[in-house]
Amino acid sequence: MSKPEDASTDAERTLHPGYARVVMAFVQERDPSALRCFDPEDLHYLDPAEGAPRCTLAHWHRLVDQAEQGLGMADIVPDLAVRLKPWHVGLMGFTVMTSRNLEDVGRVLRRFHHLLNDVFVVDRLSDGPCFVLRLRATSGDNSPRLARLSLATWAQRMRWLTGRDDLRFDVTFQGASPGRSDDYRRLFGGQVRFDAEAHTMRGDSTCLSWPLVSSDATSHGLLQRQAAQQLAQLSRREERFLDHLQALIHANLGTGKANLEDLAQAMRMPTRTLQRRLEGEGLHLRLLIDQARRARAEKW
Repeated sequence: MSKPEDASTDAERTLHPGYARVVMAFVQERDPSALRCFDPEDLHYLDPAEGAPRCTLAHWHRLVDQAEQGLGMADIVPDLAVRLKPWHVGLMGFTVMTSRNLEDVGRVLRRFHHLLNDVFVVDRLSDGPCFVLRLRATSGDNSPRLARLSLATWAQRMRWLTGRDDLRFDVTFQGASPGRSDDYRRLFGGQVRFDAEAHTMRGDSTCLSWPLVSSDATSHGLLQRQAAQQLAQLSRREERFLDHLQALIHANLGTGKANLEDLAQAMRMPTRTLQRRLEGEGLHLRLLIDQARRARAEKW
């Protein structure tokens, strides 16, 4: 089993559930018997029609670790990169698909990247005749594994969206090489360097004006507005989750039901899901309960 990457400090970061679904789908496709390595509650990711909360980075790392263990593979990121399609990440993916050209794709990635994950933000840099996309960690939770998947997926999608298989990118990654050097070189077509200062992807600036085969200006405008709304809703949903949980804790302090199991039932979600949502918000139930007790004591 591969060693977890950044698993000690990444609990508060979250990803679109499509990242988890593609891991489970790859395992099912490669060797269905390997699904026995997963927690039964993780199997709901096999149903693409079922709604799912955002996946914490720590949970995603565990899924990948279990997949690699079950399949006997050291690094499945190159396999995930060719399977992660725009529609796997919902509205964000369709917004990218309908962009006018690769320049617009970069703008969408920079503006709405939180819909994909809040582990990184995307910076656009210039270097002479080249453009550079850099993944910058939003906290100390810097995941080389997720960075490899993100940049490799973008390289594949840029070729697919432009119909240009000759697109080549040079990339750098923080962290040691996971192996599979030939696969990474095929994914990017250019130089691949590890143990670097930053996660970056570099390409020829002239390709930024290349049109996308699926460009649709009317749909793109509508999808961008919906993406902006979804971004705002995501922030409000996180706030509503905490408000709802705190209200339930206050209501149940004297009933003996201010515990993880009963609160999860009241919120109509599995216990493990509530625990993961708490992790995703960087919260601890015991601290929330203590805060509620102090507030009640001060009130009285």
